[in-house]
Amino acid sequence: MEKVDFMVVRSELFGMLVEDFDNPKFLREFSQRMPIIYSESASRSTLDDLVSEPFKKYYFGHSRYILSQSVFVDIAQESGIDVKINRCDSNGFPIALVSFGRFHFTLHYGKTPSEITCVKTSLIRKQHAAVNNEIVQPSLFSNGADFNNTQLSQAKNIYANIIHGCRGKADSFDANGFLRIAVPCLKSNRNGSKKFIFVENVNLFDVLQVLIDRDNENQNNQAQPMPNTAMPKIRKVG
Repeated sequence: MEKVDFMVVRSELFGMLVEDFDNPKFLREFSQRMPIIYSESASRSTLDDLVSEPFKKYYFGHSRYILSQSVFVDIAQESGIDVKINRCDSNGFPIALVSFGRFHFTLHYGKTPSEITCVKTSLIRKQHAAVNNEIVQPSLFSNGADFNNTQLSQAKNIYANIIHGCRGKADSFDANGFLRIAVPCLKSNRNGSKKFIFVENVNLFDVLQVLIDRDNENQNNQAQPMPNTAMPKIRKVG
């Protein structure tokens, strides 16, 4: 899987993610099941002789979507995290929204860690990106945008995308997979056009590692015996 960068710059958003995920269970268990999802999807499609060759890659995508979304919802519910199923107005297509603290997450596949296509093609995700504009200070003179950290720290609703993908073969997520947490917004350009971008895009494993380290530290502190502060008794001699 994507190597954890322990030198990652800790941003305001990163700190908020760590704060709101008060335990690592959801991110840890979801990331551990992703290799199984990719392997299982391949076994049902590209590696299945019963599936006709022209349909293999399409069936793989459908299987991966259904399995990943189902696991996304199930682990969230097991972790006590709020889950809603939003349906597209046009066709009733289900999109799972997992909410934790100030953050609301949708899950989607990306060909690359910076894939933005799924935001462009989803009305619900477009609406989420528009809400995020309230905490962003866009720049007309660059391709990006930055958070207004004051507004960000005061935000009660932040919409983010968890992006998963695999650069190698479908069944090699352990070696070639990636998981990202990205926050989209709708950027206005100088010519009046608009485009979707990610304001921040962090490695999910960086967030998870901080949560695990914090959890281990808390457990170690709880396991340490409390010092005996009672006044020692003086034994009389003679």
